[in-house]
Amino acid sequence: MYRANLSFDQLKRYLKILTRARLVRLDVDKGLYWLTERGISFLKEYADLESAAKIYNSKRATLMEIVSIGSASFSKGSELPT
Repeated sequence: MYRANLSFDQLKRYLKILTRARLVRLDVDKGLYWLTERGISFLKEYADLESAAKIYNSKRATLMEIVSIGSASFSKGSELPT
């Protein structure tokens, strides 16, 4: 709770949301929350999505650089080469 910089009320609210989504479950006997198979699957899919987003952003930056380099070689009003 402290390392995540959450208040107790925030933690309770998030745990309620995660429990309703069946991403975590409460072990009443131990007083611990456990990640469910569904939660593990969610984290794997999220990691894949995050990785794809990084690749996308990198490719987009490269394309934007190529376009800006290409457009810088033309003066205003000049025709495009054929």
